[in-house]
Amino acid sequence: MNILMVGGGFMGSALLGCWTDHDIITIDPEPRILDARCLKNIGELPIDYAPDIIVLAVKPQVMEQVLVPYVEKFGARPIWVSVAAGLPLSFYKKFNPNLRFVRCMPNMPVLYQQGSIGLFSECKAMVESVVNALFKASGQVVWLDDESQMDAVTAISGSGPAYFYLMVEMLTNAGIKQGLSLEQAALLARQTLIGAGEVMKQATNTEAKTLRTQVTSPGGTTAAALAVMMENDRFQDVITDAVKAACDRSIELGKHY
Repeated sequence: MNILMVGGGFMGSALLGCWTDHDIITIDPEPRILDARCLKNIGELPIDYAPDIIVLAVKPQVMEQVLVPYVEKFGARPIWVSVAAGLPLSFYKKFNPNLRFVRCMPNMPVLYQQGSIGLFSECKAMVESVVNALFKASGQVVWLDDESQMDAVTAISGSGPAYFYLMVEMLTNAGIKQGLSLEQAALLARQTLIGAGEVMKQATNTEAKTLRTQVTSPGGTTAAALAVMMENDRFQDVITDAVKAACDRSIELGKHY
């Protein structure tokens, strides 16, 4: 496929690393990598260039000024994909109501082809096979039934890696308080997350609750720790409140557009 990537920041660059089998041109005013396939503006594209997919990987606040010349040049022929948070499909459709547009919420692990990618489109039946083929190279794909669910995707997987990094940070601090050095505690906490993630990756048909019970011996050390976390649902309440805060913020950001 011919892919036109508009924006060469972190997420755009991460996705490009997953799509090396395709013919890609990146447009970015300040490209990180200078080569023949990275241009500074739309005017440098070949006159007869016809992308199959245009991926918009620019910040929401500059999307309108960036988008207009591309819509004018390419119209409804390509599939349009936006990874910008908060911008609803109605925002894009006002430039051309015939655009086949897909909203996409990837997360940082696409850098290693282990992303969680939420997708929504009003023309899913027309674009699903092509978009699936593209994004399955980046990780696991979830199609949503309603656009409003994009805020929950943002809160769960878009922001989610930070939650687990915080857990590692807190485990490290707790280990230090129990007598470990910073280096020891950090290594143990980090590798525990990596190992637990690998178990979940391999045990694809096993629920997280089942995995938890498998490592929780009655009356043992894990049970003692979990009793503190789960007392009066306090850990669940913290997670629920945190996700709601992220979701509410995503909704609020969308209102500006």
